[in-house]
Amino acid sequence: MEKNDLIYHLSFINGAGFAFLIPGFIENSNLFIITGLIFLIVGNILYYHFYLPRQQFLIIKRKIEISTKKK
Repeated sequence: MEKNDLIYHLSFINGAGFAFLIPGFIENSNLFIITGLIFLIVGNILYYHFYLPRQQFLIIKRKIEISTKKK
């Protein structure tokens, strides 16, 4: 998955989590609250296991490219 595609997916998943979570708190519906929390947990797992390591890899790769160009 490309970097931009993953950002869109994470935004959608977290947005869906808040879309279920907020009405769940307003109506005191446990089903909405649990569904919203599941969406948020899945979004955070995807972020920390897929997007963040890829972003750190790209930053390190760019630093190496810059340092080799200066020499």
